[in-house]
Amino acid sequence: MSSQLSQLVSLITDATKFVEESFSKTIEHNVPSLDDTAPHPLDDQGACAQLCALVARPNRTMINIFEPASIRVVVNFNIADDLLNKPEGLHHLRSRCTIWCRTSKVGQDYAAPCKTDETNKATSMLTETLKDPDWGHSYSPGHAPFNFWSKYPGSIFSWYEDSGSDIAAAKGARFGMTMKAWDESTELWAVVNAFPWDSLRQGATVCDVRGGTGVTSMQLAKEYPNLSIVLQDLPALIELAKNEIWPKSCPAAIEDGHVEFKAFDFLMESPVKGCDVYLLKNVLHNWPDKECKKILQGVGNIMSADSRLLICDYIIQHANRGKTAPKSIGARPAPEPLLPNYGAGRMTQYNMDVEMMCVCNSQERSLDHFVKLGKEAGLRFVCVWDAREASTFEFCME
Repeated sequence: MSSQLSQLVSLITDATKFVEESFSKTIEHNVPSLDDTAPHPLDDQGACAQLCALVARPNRTMINIFEPASIRVVVNFNIADDLLNKPEGLHHLRSRCTIWCRTSKVGQDYAAPCKTDETNKATSMLTETLKDPDWGHSYSPGHAPFNFWSKYPGSIFSWYEDSGSDIAAAKGARFGMTMKAWDESTELWAVVNAFPWDSLRQGATVCDVRGGTGVTSMQLAKEYPNLSIVLQDLPALIELAKNEIWPKSCPAAIEDGHVEFKAFDFLMESPVKGCDVYLLKNVLHNWPDKECKKILQGVGNIMSADSRLLICDYIIQHANRGKTAPKSIGARPAPEPLLPNYGAGRMTQYNMDVEMMCVCNSQERSLDHFVKLGKEAGLRFVCVWDAREASTFEFCME
């Protein structure tokens, strides 16, 4: 039987062949080089680092900042000391052995994690927030490290929109534009190809709930011009989408009357009625469970028996193969000797989990968690559609 090292080498070899074949079909034809200015003293490690740099997505490099923030939490809460002489490890406490956990123990709670400069500043306050006797145990969206830093009582989105600060408004506009680049770098637009949109009836209506300036729905409008789009979000984003983004990037949809722009507050109002599909992409990870249930109930209240809800988000998979780890519905584990959650190959999801904790006091979720939230809101889980880095979960009325 081959060793774990041999198995890893085999997996890397297969992945390298796939990358080379993919590049051979592009204009460049060959894998680009990363030439060092001087020879690296550790040639083998240097080669591995180059391989990682060649295949890593830009977003993976951008969100590495959450790893030292997580380590700082582990150090300040003496988690390593608590695990001393406990060979079963941290996963024994909550069946999780990654940074994605909030682990409880009698007498002491440990809180561990889990673009824009406001995110960086919020991240710097993660440990201080978790150490606070009130904030450290709170799941309120107003008790995020972002609030600890900014002293603003509401969510970061209301800070962008309603704080009255010109600086915050400018950062909000920047955030909206940044999401377009983020989607492109992470291929979160893959939901356009993941779901069988062409199976919908002619003229089917898709409501992009809290869709920002419509990055995803714009892709849908271009790829499936038979669809009618309803874009809904806060007033400032809708005005930006209606008057600047769509006229320049997708004028045909406006000219043909295939897109409507409707402002709303999804924590206070339901989306428009009568749509065939309601899309929530990268929305629920911005909110704690209580608010997510309210959002899902708002959508469920206006869905018909034939309507579908699509939730596009990251899936957090368990890193433990032990019997105590719950099996996520439809989440395929990685082959051994890799961790079942693909290890560093899925680090983006865990870094995003920490980012959501820092900015929104929320989290990324397992598929089981999404199914539970949907059931509590009167929605029935149908299936998962693979959307590359993220996944798309289909729900219907219970």
